[in-house]
Amino acid sequence: MKKNSKHKNTLIVFFCILVFILIIVIHNIQNSKNTDINYSAKHYLTTGFFNNYKLYNVDYYHLVFSDTKIAILEVQGMEYKVPHKTVKYRMIMQKNSEGLWSVKTLEPLSYLENVNKSN
Repeated sequence: MKKNSKHKNTLIVFFCILVFILIIVIHNIQNSKNTDINYSAKHYLTTGFFNNYKLYNVDYYHLVFSDTKIAILEVQGMEYKVPHKTVKYRMIMQKNSEGLWSVKTLEPLSYLENVNKSN
């Protein structure tokens, strides 16, 4: 009986170590992808359970301004919520000391701003 219990404990410890290593690997892969500004913007806008600005897909990006630490993007895509309207956002992204891009602010562009810019 003790032999079976020891084997069971060893399996549980091995499984916990395996899950921990898997989480670290996935985290490192995600961080390496976040060095690309396009991936970071798309990932932020298309994922997240509590994301109020979630998009179903991203149609295009327009880089308005960029330097080594801050970038301003205009992004257009189809809204995740039904009736899937096409919306446009201005994203201000910031690069941290590790070279990973993150969203600093996100603001929807109004319909009037979109009309004025196209004229």
